[in-house]
Amino acid sequence: MFLSLCFLGLQAQDWASLYQQSVDAYNNYESAEARNLAERALTILRGENSGASKNEAVILRQLSIVCYDLGDDDGSVAYAKEEIEVLTSLGLDQDLNFASALQNLGVLRIYRSEYKAAEPLINQSLEITLTYNTNDSYEVGVLKGNLGVIKFHLKSDEEALILFQESLEVMDKYDEVTSDYYNIVYNYASLLSVKGRLEEALQYFQVLEEYYNFETPNFEYASILIKVGDVLDELGRYVQAVSKYQTAVENLKAIEETSSQEYSIALSNLSIDLQKTGQFDEAIAMMEELTRQSLDGASLTTSLTNYGNLLLQRGSVDLAKEKLLQVVDIYESDTVAADR
Repeated sequence: MFLSLCFLGLQAQDWASLYQQSVDAYNNYESAEARNLAERALTILRGENSGASKNEAVILRQLSIVCYDLGDDDGSVAYAKEEIEVLTSLGLDQDLNFASALQNLGVLRIYRSEYKAAEPLINQSLEITLTYNTNDSYEVGVLKGNLGVIKFHLKSDEEALILFQESLEVMDKYDEVTSDYYNIVYNYASLLSVKGRLEEALQYFQVLEEYYNFETPNFEYASILIKVGDVLDELGRYVQAVSKYQTAVENLKAIEETSSQEYSIALSNLSIDLQKTGQFDEAIAMMEELTRQSLDGASLTTSLTNYGNLLLQRGSVDLAKEKLLQVVDIYESDTVAADR
């Protein structure tokens, strides 16, 4: 996420010291303390000034950053909007700091799936940035990628493809990239997969697989392994897909995420591809574990039906009957509840 800081002539005052302490705390992964310090800095600064100032905008950005890190999305958005209002009131709505503020809010909107609200913010940020930077600058690459993410989720696939390609062509030239790069790669790979360009999608998902493998086990790595497995399955490479799903299951178990939706997806996909590779006993074991998960009604009935059919194929008629009768019971219970 592009949430950079801009230090604008801060003076050696109490609020400035608190602000710097906030930055240090954030860099030391102490976001709660960073928020407290930044809020105190903002209170003191506003007490000393009757109007808006550049320094106020700097502290508001810091608060937007730490709120996001703490999971307070609403607070992060509120501070981001306030930063834009402050800069606008100062007549500073055409420089790179303002472009950065627009991008900050735009990316927050993207992360909240508010794509229509994000689009004008990223467009305006890109327009301002291009007055100071060339098309091959990293900042422009990130903005085009963010716009590609928006277009993809607004179903403008062809525009998204062009923007992703332009973005990655620029960003790939740099030795070091930010987290924005990997979010753009993920969305580009997802779009390629949707468009049926599976070999290309696989290459980009594997970039993410390598990136998130740096400190395993972790949730992101397991999620990407599922995506890689899905593409391999579509390509008919079932043995390789099984390996990815199995590793995803192992990772999620290791971090105690067995109640997550991703764990259920990995189990379900693993059981299907185990069947495709003739490993029926292993598939049955995965099906049994899957039906013990806290699934919603539709997912549970689908899993039980698949489980029952597999048992029938394997000659386990009584056990298959038991699973299929559970499906009937669920449907009957839903029907009774709907009639009340």
